Amino acid sequence: MKDPQTDKIKQETGLVLLRNARKQWRTVQEKWGNNPPPEYTSDVSFRMRLQDFSNALEDMEKALVSGDAHRSFTACGSGCALFVTMHEENGLTYALDALFHLRKSMKTAGAVMKARGSEHVRLILPDLMQLRDAVLLAPLPWPAGDERNKSYDETIRQLSRAFDEWILSITSQTSAEAETHYARLMDMINKAYGMAL
Repeated sequence: MKDPQTDKIKQETGLVLLRNARKQWRTVQEKWGNNPPPEYTSDVSFRMRLQDFSNALEDMEKALVSGDAHRSFTACGSGCALFVTMHEENGLTYALDALFHLRKSMKTAGAVMKARGSEHVRLILPDLMQLRDAVLLAPLPWPAGDERNKSYDETIRQLSRAFDEWILSITSQTSAEAETHYARLMDMINKAYGMAL
């Protein structure tokens, strides 16, 4: 996204994936649109939510066809937010949703650090700590006994330690160290996010 030149190979790969995802999503809409799963039976907006996500997929594809990877990425983020909202408004708690909130807020913290310095992040540290704690308290992504839970759990523990190191570097006012810890922490958040997908 940072390179103004479109990477044709990545663009074509992304388009294949998006077209396949849209086809699969149409199947989901046909199956569940008029007959929501038990978790969503009281959600009067369920059918519309499915269409909203379909629209996000369409927006992603259109942007990628035109070579605008950044716009496609933004549409993807909006689509993910639709899912998180749907889950939360129906009283469902997922690790991926907690990671979504943490990741989004950490990106904001990174922008603040870059623009104003790590000392300006101090005011939002309590909120970020709550988001980290929500990740720790969220249920594991897979059913009990699934081996993937072990790797995910270890990644979350590493993420939490990296988070603590980042916090301590900010409170001790060592900006260069805070930036190094921030980069490591974001790697851990992205790794956990990918694992929970």
